[in-house]
Amino acid sequence: VLGVSQFHQDEPEKESQEEADSGETAPAPIRQPGPEPDPRDRTSGQGQ
Repeated sequence: VLGVSQFHQDEPEKESQEEADSGETAPAPIRQPGPEPDPRDRTSGQGQ
């Protein structure tokens, strides 16, 4: 959770753009290139 908070403060502009594109705030932290990318996202794209 700390990583997400830091990322938002680091680049609040990017978060706004991504959120507007996605339309939801839930998939925002998973899609964003945070300090620790969700392992599920990578498994879904490359795993399969």
